[in-house]
This record gives sequence, structure tokens and C-alpha cells, in this order.
Amino acid sequence: GGQPSTTYYRLEYGGESPACDGGNCRGPHYCSEDVASAGNIWGDFCPYVLTGENSGKYRHPHLALAALELWIANQCLPANCPATWLDSPNGKDYAADDLTATSITWAEMADNSDPMAQPALPYAWPNAGDGIYPGHARLYGAEADSKPSPGLYVTEFVDLPP
Repeated sequence: GGQPSTTYYRLEYGGESPACDGGNCRGPHYCSEDVASAGNIWGDFCPYVLTGENSGKYRHPHLALAALELWIANQCLPANCPATWLDSPNGKDYAADDLTATSITWAEMADNSDPMAQPALPYAWPNAGDGIYPGHARLYGAEADSKPSPGLYVTEFVDLPP
């Protein structure tokens, strides 16, 4: 692990003692030891519960990197690359309705009305959608297996000549 500082939080990458001594940390997410020992439960369903002097200061560095990449692209190709994500093909109509939202279908939680809830045991997916967590029907539609994701995506390796 790294050294704590004002910009780097060990909790983001591997946890810190004593909060993670039970092997229950999943990056910045804290699963209860019961949930962590239950098997393959995706840690992102567990809440951010930070401890120590940097409590509550979790940052999402991947968002800053994405913003920088978008800015660089706009500086190089302003006619092709918009200055803001909401103006990009991937941001078009963002959150215009439930079916274009980018949320994921959550797992069933121990308490679907509590934002600090842990995943339910035994693990159940998808969430029923009867609380604050998005359920499958709300995000995808009652009859759909998935939701549309319009945009431009690279789906294969592209090797440009030097």
C-alpha cells in the first residue's frame, strides 16, 4: 500500500488497518465480514464507509482522468470532439428517462431503503426495485433483458501505424 497523504487514500486501493483486517474491503467499498465471506459478491454493492482522518473524502480519480481525456481530445480535434461529456455521443440524452440512465441494476440489499445497507444474504440479484436501489424493471423495462446504450464504442483492438 501507499502512504497516506492529502491526495492519496489507501482505502481506495487496498484498505487500511484495522478497518480491513477481516479481508472485507473491496477497494473503497466496505462489505461486512459476513458479506465478504459469503463468496462472489461484487464489492461495488457495498457502501463507502471510510474510517480514519480521511473519512468521507473518497475521490473518483477515474472521473478526473476521463475529463482530462475529453479536454485533450477537444483541444486536438475541436470539430470532432465536444468540450463536455454531455455534448458527446455517449452523453447525449443522459438521464433523459429511466431507460437511458447509466445506472446498473443493483443487488437485493438487506434494507432497500437504507443507503448504507449491505447486500442481502443469501445474495440475490437483481434488486426488487422497491426502495432507493434501481431494480431491473425500472432500468431495463419490464420485458427487456438489457437497455440500449447508444454511443460510439471501440470493440476491437486498433493498431494505428506509427
